[in-house]
Amino acid sequence: MKRFYNILTICACALALASASCVNSGKVDDAGNNTPSGDKGVLMLNVATRTAEGEPQRDYILCIYKNEAGKQTLVRKYDSSKADMQKPEYIWLLEGNYTATVESGKVVSATFNEAEQYYYGEKEFAIKGGDTATVDIVAARQNVLVEVIFDQTIIDGFHEGYSVEVKADDKVKLTYTESKKGFFIMPEGVNTLSWHFVGKFEYEDGEQVAVNKSGAIENVQPKRSYKLSFKYSKDASGFLGG
Repeated sequence: MKRFYNILTICACALALASASCVNSGKVDDAGNNTPSGDKGVLMLNVATRTAEGEPQRDYILCIYKNEAGKQTLVRKYDSSKADMQKPEYIWLLEGNYTATVESGKVVSATFNEAEQYYYGEKEFAIKGGDTATVDIVAARQNVLVEVIFDQTIIDGFHEGYSVEVKADDKVKLTYTESKKGFFIMPEGVNTLSWHFVGKFEYEDGEQVAVNKSGAIENVQPKRSYKLSFKYSKDASGFLGG
């Protein structure tokens, strides 16, 4: 009897937030311009969005909040996509504690569109009067990436079509009909992605066999990447890995 077996390879590569900050005293430049003094300091904020190697940085929205008495108050906002909202090289701020957030893209629950990936990062820092603070903040991808790969045996043997539905719940789901990458924002409290393959394999003599198989990716972690690979074998061992 021919069996259907799914080979699941999990390639986890967390895009964890990587940022650092340091504080230096003194002038911003040798000419004495932008010299912090009194109760004000200067922030030099470097922003990066993690993308695939070789791709340009993504546009982003940067917000700076002052943390005071248990509340956050927005004091600066910049948008790299707008000419009149560009982040300056030097940002003057009153002495105190702050949080910077940077985000890029859209929060789309499930999409095949790479442009709709969502990136986010945040960094807490302090400003001291008379000092210059240099802060680095990285916006990392928040989506779970699921790549489905159909082996040539699937493409050649399932003449009437085939598909794999991958879903977190009834609203967060994608249907793959070809090898490609999909991006998911996992619902709160959900850490499993289920998959369901359906298709009809046709042998050389015209015999057809309906294939219906389900499984799941357990312990799904945000920001990580996973692969689902499907390969069909006509011998008795069914699906084989590779």
